[in-house]
Amino acid sequence: MESVKKFKIVVVGILSGIVVLFLFNMYYLRGLYISMKEETIRHVISCIEEADNNEIQRRLDNLQTKRKSSSLHIEKSLQNNTATAAANILETTTYFIDGENDTTKNVDSKNVEKTVVFLEQIMREMRTAIHQSIDSIVPANLAVLDSFLAAGLARAGISSKVLYSEIIDLNTNTVISSSPDEVPANRQTESVQYVYNDENNHAYRIYISPLTATVLKQMSGILISTFLILMLLSFAFYYLIRTVMRQKTLEEMKTDFVNNITHELKTPIAAVYSATETLLHFKQGENKEKRDKYLGMCIEQLSQLNGLVEQILSMSMERRKFITPNRENIEIKPLIDCIIEQHRLKSGKTVDFKVNIVPENLTVQADRIHFQNILSNLIDNAIKYSHDRVLIEFDAVRSGKINVITVRDNGFGIDAENRKHVFEKFFRASDCNIRNVKGYGLGLFYVRTMVEKHNGTISVKSSPGKGSIFTINIPA
Repeated sequence: MESVKKFKIVVVGILSGIVVLFLFNMYYLRGLYISMKEETIRHVISCIEEADNNEIQRRLDNLQTKRKSSSLHIEKSLQNNTATAAANILETTTYFIDGENDTTKNVDSKNVEKTVVFLEQIMREMRTAIHQSIDSIVPANLAVLDSFLAAGLARAGISSKVLYSEIIDLNTNTVISSSPDEVPANRQTESVQYVYNDENNHAYRIYISPLTATVLKQMSGILISTFLILMLLSFAFYYLIRTVMRQKTLEEMKTDFVNNITHELKTPIAAVYSATETLLHFKQGENKEKRDKYLGMCIEQLSQLNGLVEQILSMSMERRKFITPNRENIEIKPLIDCIIEQHRLKSGKTVDFKVNIVPENLTVQADRIHFQNILSNLIDNAIKYSHDRVLIEFDAVRSGKINVITVRDNGFGIDAENRKHVFEKFFRASDCNIRNVKGYGLGLFYVRTMVEKHNGTISVKSSPGKGSIFTINIPA
């Protein structure tokens, strides 16, 4: 009882550990998903910024093509090419910080950070100035922006599709213009906002398909490894519990076997001892009738004891894998006639046999002792697990290169649950019809083992109340 309690505690502890590990991994993966999605959104914003630059450049090129002799004046005298303007600002900023032209190598980390922040501010102001100058002349082409953005997302490895885009006035939260793409009402979308004009508070709002696929693809390595680890842990736990439970069941079956075998061994020993003591000490041997009676009792009990011991020894020998059957050519009919006669004498029931062997001189290559024990066990079971009137049908036929031997009875039958285990060692069904039938759970296990030693197979068909059919297939 104490061991069962400890086992339950261990099982609950391991299960709790696996559940906690699973929850921790889910929490960690959720945080990782959020972090990677934020990083992906930053990449999307960078792609929007790049697409905005390309779209502005496209409008400037078109404008210059239409107005070859005119020039576009932008406040702060920045050049039309934003990359050149950024380089000029970087050079001016370096001079401003160091105080002389050739000191760029001496800028410390704090000055670098200030420079970066200053440059970002200048770039935002420059972008705002460009948009204010050009948007009043040529409005933004959102279709072109979408195409540039789609190309940028593809280069960045982001699989989301650009659905449509809008220009938003953040002051009034109204849509100024929208790209012409139409999206189905049930289509899932995700929006990313990018402010391109700080003074007027105007922004692009880009609608794309969800970023989930992209983020999960980036997380695929850790997701797969985490899943495999959890599966491995779960399988190891299942295998451990299954093995322990099977060992526990086997231990219980062995205990029952030892208890049963002890009782069965004591019974014939006690009977023989009593009969011998009666003959020896009470001079019953002088009375021929009583002497024969007691000697017959001794022979019967010793025969039962001998059969029991041989069965146990057979199990012991079977465990030695190097033992191989001593095969010889055995004619089945004389052997089965001998077995039938033995069981008729000792059964104590009315037993009728129907024997059908085709051809009548059918032979089988097998170990005589083990093959006789196989058939004897099947017939003995058919008698034990039947009512007072027993009918056993024995069939043996040659089918190609296989000898098919069938033993059919009209006994209690076996239900589906027990039928799966009848050939297991020490197994005995718990059906009420067989509780009073003596047995050790070794007979059918021995039969199956020895049939397999002869490279054959055995199967059973049965249902409660309709008897059983055992079929043996042995190579001819």
